[in-house]
Amino acid sequence: MIPYLTEPPDLNKIFKRFNCFVDGNTVAIDNEHFNFTYNTVDILKEEYKDKYRYFGGIQSNYEPDSEYENLITNKCVTIAEYLLGVIYEQNYRKS
Repeated sequence: MIPYLTEPPDLNKIFKRFNCFVDGNTVAIDNEHFNFTYNTVDILKEEYKDKYRYFGGIQSNYEPDSEYENLITNKCVTIAEYLLGVIYEQNYRKS
């Protein structure tokens, strides 16, 4: 097993190059540092919609649920929500 990284991530360096895939309400973001998936909560059962912001998760080189992994997750959520917002505006707001 590869040990987890312990140095703080340089978000500018990590997010300088990444892959992004959008399919409907799903966004997948990855590079050599992490894999992240974001699905909108409308795919969940009604009882979960008020409890969760999104459905998905991250795998990274950092300890799970650590401060550093949470920094990367928050940046990925911001990117995913921005992309879905832009797509919504382009596809559904044309009047």
